[in-house]
Amino acid sequence: MKGKFTWFMAVLLCLMAYAPAQGAIVWDDASLLHQGQTTTLVKTNPISSNGGSFMNILSMNYVPANNVPSGTTGTSTITEDFGGYGQMTLNANSQGEVIGDGFKAQVQTSIAFNDAGGPANHFAANGNAANVSQIVTATLSRKFVNDGDLMTADLTADLQGPLNFNLADGSYEISGNIDLLEFGPGVAGANVYHISLTNDDIEITYDSAEPTKGYATWHKVIEGIELRSVDDYFNYQLNCGLKVEVHVSNFEINPTGFHGYELDGPFLIGDQDPMTLNVGLTYVQSANAVPVPASLLLLLSGISGFTIWRHFGRKV
Repeated sequence: MKGKFTWFMAVLLCLMAYAPAQGAIVWDDASLLHQGQTTTLVKTNPISSNGGSFMNILSMNYVPANNVPSGTTGTSTITEDFGGYGQMTLNANSQGEVIGDGFKAQVQTSIAFNDAGGPANHFAANGNAANVSQIVTATLSRKFVNDGDLMTADLTADLQGPLNFNLADGSYEISGNIDLLEFGPGVAGANVYHISLTNDDIEITYDSAEPTKGYATWHKVIEGIELRSVDDYFNYQLNCGLKVEVHVSNFEINPTGFHGYELDGPFLIGDQDPMTLNVGLTYVQSANAVPVPASLLLLLSGISGFTIWRHFGRKV
């Protein structure tokens, strides 16, 4: 009994001296908003290129496809019929959304060529040539504060998604950028925690039965980032972007003249599901000890006095 009493009093005295600090990420805190603003979230989904050209060298027939100008549009679909020589269909899509303490950016592209009456995803040379490019981006940005004491967080980034792309006849580049910016007293603009993504970083597992099919994965983390309190006049901004560039053509021009060759697809980035970049913050509450408020001290004192009376007073 005496041991239990001693243990209880030790714990009680610790609680009377210290209590864990609380801190949490608060997005779109009122201190970050301008008059009339309800969120700091900025999303853009520009498709800066989705198109190209078709040439029939024998007839010198040239039909330009409809390129999409830079902007914030998230979807573009183009179908071109090349006067009996074949058809080309291009699709591009990008989107982004907030997920927990972070973002999800998604991009999807596809190019389909067909001979006149020929098989799908095949384009014969025979004097015909196609030259196509797609550039699609999804970007997001948002601000937040830490509303408690100093805390630490991990910045994580993950890419995943299927693709079905014949690299023998085309090329693609997947890239991404993630930035966590800090603003506050004595900070020259912002401290930048940066993560970049390139083709070389991506691991692709291919289907042995269908060599063009694969699944892309990538993971990166920056651990132990200190997030300082809004009470010390610090705030933060999280940015992320995912970009896909695709180029497909079936001709080359060299000193000997024009040379066309067979073009075989498919050419899909994202395939059935989009290529997805997930970015987020995982954080741990600060373990710094802080004094207990006077009201709580008074309550604990009363509890301890009552406990002492029960332990000793009943023996008198």
